[in-house]
Order: sequence, then structure tokens, then C-alpha cells
Amino acid sequence: VYDGIVTLFPEINFILCHCGVQGSYFYNSYADHAMMLAAMHPNVYLETSMAPVELIEKAIADPAIGAEKLVMGSDFGATSSFYRYKDQILPSYKKKPFPELPGHNIEYAVRMLDEAIMTPEERRLIKGQNMARLLNL
Repeated sequence: VYDGIVTLFPEINFILCHCGVQGSYFYNSYADHAMMLAAMHPNVYLETSMAPVELIEKAIADPAIGAEKLVMGSDFGATSSFYRYKDQILPSYKKKPFPELPGHNIEYAVRMLDEAIMTPEERRLIKGQNMARLLNL
């Protein structure tokens, strides 16, 4: 489905959240599909929040993707797969208001990028220069 949409609208840049990672990263192939789309289409980019280090590094190393097609995101306020309660980490089905500490997802997103092996230039691209280019800033 996405391949058809991005092909129909080549003038529109598409950003695939979480590098395709959903709650089932280790069980399904969403991340592989997202990477394939980014590799095949010049107008498809990958956003890195919630993506594990190994997936970020894999996208950077892929010559058809590279750091030029990755943008950092925070994911804060959108979804939460867990919450902390009395020093426990519990699964969340979003039946309650956001129980996380403000900024938790942002800290995770930054930490994954900081832990990923990449050059300083690749880090600058992902942490802001690519998005500035996409927004014509």
C-alpha cells in the first residue's frame, strides 16, 4: 500500500515513524518494509524514535538509505507501551492519562542516537540538518 502512495505522490516527502518499528518489532517485518521503502524511494525518510540502536545503525550502513534519510523524533505524547508505577514498569493500554515522567520518550530517543555508532556528521544530519533541509529552513 505505502509503495503505491509514495509512487503516486513523488513531490511529497513521507516520514515513516519509528523506522517502521511498532510494538511488534521483534515479531513482524514492519521495520524491514520501512527500510525497503526508504531505500527504493527518494521521497521516503525514516524517523528514529522508538527504534533500537541496531536498526538505526543498519539504516545508516545501508548505502541505499544512509544518515541522509534519517530524522530524529521524540514520540512524546503519542503512545506509550509502558508506564512506571511505584518503581515497577507495567504495560499500558492507554486507559489512563500519560503516567510517564515528562521527557522520558525524548530521553530514550536521544540515548538511542547517542549509543549508535556513526560519524559526527551523520549525527548532525539525523539530529537536525535533515529535518531543516526537508522544511526548507
